[in-house]
Amino acid sequence: TVLIMRNLMGIPVSTTQAIVGAVIGAGLTRGVSQVNFGVFKRIAVAWVTSPTVSGLLTYLVALATQSYFN
Repeated sequence: TVLIMRNLMGIPVSTTQAIVGAVIGAGLTRGVSQVNFGVFKRIAVAWVTSPTVSGLLTYLVALATQSYFN
């Protein structure tokens, strides 16, 4: 469903996000208690922090090497 919506709306979607969503959806069919939301929370935090930390590190490296390339 996520990939179909991506095709219809043109929004980029990570296959990792689609897989995690599918696993959670499958778990929910057996009941909310069957889903380990602690693991999902860690995954969601990683989805947010990874690009943020990468961008910050890239910015710091650019500042540190700026005088070398000018």
